[in-house]
Amino acid sequence: MTINKSLFTGVVADNIHVSAGGGGSPPRAYTSLQSLIPSTVFELDATLVSSYPGTGTDWFNICDSPADGTTASAYRFVFGSTSAGETNDPTFNGVADQQSAYMSFDGGDFFQRFSTTVTPFFNAITTATANASDFWIAWCGYVPGSAQNAYIGLNNSAGNTRGFALFKLTSNVIRLLMNFGGATNQLNLTSVTASQDVLIVVTHKQVGAVTNFWRFPNTVVSICAGPAASANTMSNRAFQIGAIGDGSTFLAAGSKCYAVAMGNSFLTTAEACAIYETWGTRHGRNYKT
Repeated sequence: MTINKSLFTGVVADNIHVSAGGGGSPPRAYTSLQSLIPSTVFELDATLVSSYPGTGTDWFNICDSPADGTTASAYRFVFGSTSAGETNDPTFNGVADQQSAYMSFDGGDFFQRFSTTVTPFFNAITTATANASDFWIAWCGYVPGSAQNAYIGLNNSAGNTRGFALFKLTSNVIRLLMNFGGATNQLNLTSVTASQDVLIVVTHKQVGAVTNFWRFPNTVVSICAGPAASANTMSNRAFQIGAIGDGSTFLAAGSKCYAVAMGNSFLTTAEACAIYETWGTRHGRNYKT
């Protein structure tokens, strides 16, 4: 589609993307995270028809050129454990390309990256060699009650499995779990209020083992800690949204997910604020309080 980007005010022209429209409405202009944060590797958004068209079992990556040098399709996610319809498929709610759209979970659902072949990004963020990569995670949605829930995970359930997971404890504390081939390190990040919309941004710097996180814009908390590490190449692992990476610790029934993104840099506070602004505007939700 060819458009005159100058018609859109209040947005830098080069940052504008245009969806294909949904529900008979005109196409919706939006700012991609990649245009603001070049280190973005994937971005999924339930409110954009370019990410989910309203039907089908694929949740598409809207990051056209992932920062790890792969293609957008390398971060293709499917409903459930396969591309076929099954009982562990989340549900799309609403109308494609509308701010009110979201993905819901019933207590046993998850999204899974279609390929289990480890990408350069996933391998780089789970090793501590000279080629190790910094990383960041952004997740926004709604989780009811105080049950333990996994936001995302790369098969880091037990033992010496290399990977990571971001999840909420029964105490409503957000925990980042990291294992680079040695001991698993568990970092308690922040507390959230159950049963409200929330946006969590966390970033990890490999050199010096520093983890920063934001529950609110401009309010960064820093933790200096890192797990034991290994230089071994990572074997094939499942990456899941709504589960810990091994099909367990599911998001509770009634949970919602609006958007998920990851990238391969150590975020600044300005970049974290850009995520809050971009997703808040795109979704018509206030993630700042």
